[in-house]
Amino acid sequence: MIRISKKLIKRFPTIDLVTLESFSDEHQKRFYRRLESGSEGVDLGRNGITFLLCSLQRSKILYNGLVQCLNNPAVTLAYLALRAHMETTGSVAYFLKKLRQYYEGDFSFEEMDDTLYRLILGRRVYPNDHSTVKPHPINVLTLVDAVDNAFSKMAKSSDWKRFREAYEWLSEFCHPNCFGQTIGVEMSFPKAIFEEEPEFREYDVSQINSYMIISCELFFDFYDKCFSLVEEHEEMPKLIKVSS
Repeated sequence: MIRISKKLIKRFPTIDLVTLESFSDEHQKRFYRRLESGSEGVDLGRNGITFLLCSLQRSKILYNGLVQCLNNPAVTLAYLALRAHMETTGSVAYFLKKLRQYYEGDFSFEEMDDTLYRLILGRRVYPNDHSTVKPHPINVLTLVDAVDNAFSKMAKSSDWKRFREAYEWLSEFCHPNCFGQTIGVEMSFPKAIFEEEPEFREYDVSQINSYMIISCELFFDFYDKCFSLVEEHEEMPKLIKVSS
């Protein structure tokens, strides 16, 4: 399992990197090596768990990538990994929202099946223009907003938009805009100094660490709730922890 370097922890003693490191174990606790069986045809249990395990795998890969970026250091790539993880958290939040609507009777089986179909197979580009099946992906901002929607219900407030605001802010470091363009650059108009190997500033590590902790905490909360709902209501596929 990947670990944050002791050098980085020592360099930024006031930043809680230990909590961030703990998510390596959280991913491993939920990891399954194989998914097998399931009913023939439309199967919400199998399809739902397939989506969740694919989301878990993506979360794990992005988390590992972010830690490697912190250790090595790769500032821009760390921001990209963080933003992508927030999108993944959004997709599971969206699935949870639709699952609850379905089990409460506010969402038909056909609508639930179509939602999963789009979450798993949706894409914008197809290599073969003659494909007859082209599920349209759910807009990424719709997924991100699902996180705020979950908080709004808990807080009984309709104006909770902090996850979306954080996502929009971090996007500025991922795009070739002012913040993204000046990573590793010391600007002193009309001069500029370009670092050969940009190092992390405390500000970068602090906000990357804080937002990744939030995204991971939310991801596992939404993931566990989805898994429990599917397990309670549907026939589960066979899940294997270790390959034989």
